Amino acid sequence: MDKKKQLVTESSLQSYFYKILEEINNGIISPLPQEFIFYSSDVLDQYGDAKKFESEKPLGIKFLEAGSCKTQEKKKILKEVGDQSLLMSSYYSFSIEKKIINKDYYIKLGKSAYSRLNQLSPELYDVPSFFSNLSQRFEILAALCLRLSLELNSDNEEEYELKLHELEDKLSYLEKIIMKIDRKPKKAA
Repeated sequence: MDKKKQLVTESSLQSYFYKILEEINNGIISPLPQEFIFYSSDVLDQYGDAKKFESEKPLGIKFLEAGSCKTQEKKKILKEVGDQSLLMSSYYSFSIEKKIINKDYYIKLGKSAYSRLNQLSPELYDVPSFFSNLSQRFEILAALCLRLSLELNSDNEEEYELKLHELEDKLSYLEKIIMKIDRKPKKAA
């Protein structure tokens, strides 16, 4: 993880995220399907600019209002709510740490949005019930994206471990497991 000002030469931001997420995903006991990793790397790419989160309405209100929209608009809104909730519960979770609405809210909102989206658009990447399955594995995918965030925002192993230690009491059991996969074992003193 030592990143001494390396030049990244990926063809796109999406492929950069995909490569890292795939590596993390391959380290867990039951890896998520590649389609979920591809989808989440695409979401990370789309929302790479935090300005895309700017909205006149909170995500929860958008979610509720989607129910009264026509089908195509409803799909678009539910996808947007699910995608942004995925990032708010993971990659950007540090920015909401001291807010009234926490990442658990975004996890529930994202799962609900993807579940409802599945009713309207059940197939993506030739995977039946794609959004239903994504909803069921939302916490795992969010934990992978959180790990990605920590890795990208740490210059070296020591900094990663320090940040992880600072977060220890705020992480769920699942997040703690994913944060430590493929970590080098500490040497006994």
